[in-house]
Amino acid sequence: MFASETGMYRIVSSGGETPIAVNPPVLPAQRVQLTAAEAAEVEGEPLPPATWDMWRWLVLLAIVALWMEWWLYYAARERQRAAEVREAPGDQPPPELDRELEEQEESGFRNPNFVGR
Repeated sequence: MFASETGMYRIVSSGGETPIAVNPPVLPAQRVQLTAAEAAEVEGEPLPPATWDMWRWLVLLAIVALWMEWWLYYAARERQRAAEVREAPGDQPPPELDRELEEQEESGFRNPNFVGR
């Protein structure tokens, strides 16, 4: 199908009619002739040599700072964990707490917050 004019066209087939809007571009009567300036190639600009710009140093500094932060955090965490292991004798409650509970039971003190005692 070639439509040279703008308008509504109907396509008739065995399934019925289908309207189609056609808006062809305006074609020049003559071929465009390029001038010498328009046909000339564009000269490429030389690229500067690859150097370590400031942003690369900043990225390197940020990576080092993040690594130091990570190392200091986990080193302190491991020191704290080691100190807690050394201080805790085991899963046994401290003897002072046992004595307090026994004294409360002997005195008949009943805490209303405890269920089943």
